[in-house]
Amino acid sequence: MRKQYPNLFPGASRGPESDERRTSVTIYFDATFDQQLLRSASGLVVRNVGGEILASKSVIHTNIATPFATEAHAGLQALKLRISMGFNALQIIGDSRTVITKCQSSEYDRSTIGAIIRGIQNTKTHFQNIGFHFIPR
Repeated sequence: MRKQYPNLFPGASRGPESDERRTSVTIYFDATFDQQLLRSASGLVVRNVGGEILASKSVIHTNIATPFATEAHAGLQALKLRISMGFNALQIIGDSRTVITKCQSSEYDRSTIGAIIRGIQNTKTHFQNIGFHFIPR
């Protein structure tokens, strides 16, 4: 049985001819952190409004100081992946409440991950519709 994913684009048609199906995606991200080696890995999965997987990507990061930086890098990778795929509406879903909350905010972030968050916030202007959503593990 195929798993159903929530439609984060209200009003989007589920028909195959829908423009939403071709221009709106949800990117799920997660990351893992190795504190001893200061390395991390980000995993991304891109799904359309019908739940079909359009792409997946894994990225290895080096010289990462904290688990929060790992999650922030994963969020930034999600935006970069969307830009390379050319979609104009995007929902990003992750399990780090701190990173998602900071990405939703437009306030200047002075935390240790502030530079990464500012990169995400500056990139948000490239989208017609963008949202960040927290989901618990």
